[in-house]
Amino acid sequence: MIQTYISELGFKVKPTGSQIGIISNEICQNNQKITFKEFVEKISQGRTFTLAAEFKNHVREKYNCLGLQIFAADIDSNNLSLNDIQSSCQDFDIPVAVIYESFRSQSHDKKWRLLFLSKTIVTDSMVALAILRKIKNHFNSDAAIIDPARMIFGTTPDKIRYASEIYFDAMTLSGLEIKPPIAISNFMSKKLPKKTRKLGAKALMHLQLAKNCLNNSQQSRYMCIFDAVLFLYNSELFCKEDIINEVLTAIAAKPRYANYDRSEQQLVNIIENIIKWAEVKNN
Repeated sequence: MIQTYISELGFKVKPTGSQIGIISNEICQNNQKITFKEFVEKISQGRTFTLAAEFKNHVREKYNCLGLQIFAADIDSNNLSLNDIQSSCQDFDIPVAVIYESFRSQSHDKKWRLLFLSKTIVTDSMVALAILRKIKNHFNSDAAIIDPARMIFGTTPDKIRYASEIYFDAMTLSGLEIKPPIAISNFMSKKLPKKTRKLGAKALMHLQLAKNCLNNSQQSRYMCIFDAVLFLYNSELFCKEDIINEVLTAIAAKPRYANYDRSEQQLVNIIENIIKWAEVKNN
């Protein structure tokens, strides 16, 4: 059986705007344990699901994640063919269970979603994040996929390209890079600046970055990104991948980010350069 939250709303095209808001509000009312066949069928009905098997108090927030059974790769770049995807899967030690094209995938611009299923729910957050990173790094997946609270859209029946009920054993995986999880408890164990405590001890600058990033001049936007990256780096609580993920997630919280003048990869490069600068400065 597979445990996840899955929306009752099905779509034939990618949900947008208020539709996503409606899904987000109702999805956590539908925590289900379903068979693999039922899971694939619901995906083909265009229904949205979560990576998380369960959230504390059914509130969809990464800090409330109680465990994952579904792990994913989100591959939107390089226009890879099905053969390319399957070849990458063969070179990977976690077996893929489902391969499908996203709603917006086209013959000249393929966009893929790959799903991997654990035999049991992975409740150790450090292990779960390590598995997400391992998948992301192997497939060069979207950095946001390591967010355990992420919602994943389904697709249409004709875009399900592969489905096989196969599970992996999280306890026997090798090459996992275990890192401290991002959690409020991390911040409670270390004295941080007063500004951090005022932000609820999360130190992510989500509110400030989401509010200001696209409401200022281009120069101010970059300064906002610069300040956020340094803030996370100097806390000594985040690895580079987590900093990139948190900053990109905060920026993307603004709908108008779609019209921003930099691609995600360009922003990743900017963030990485800021981290390199900080490392040199501190050494």
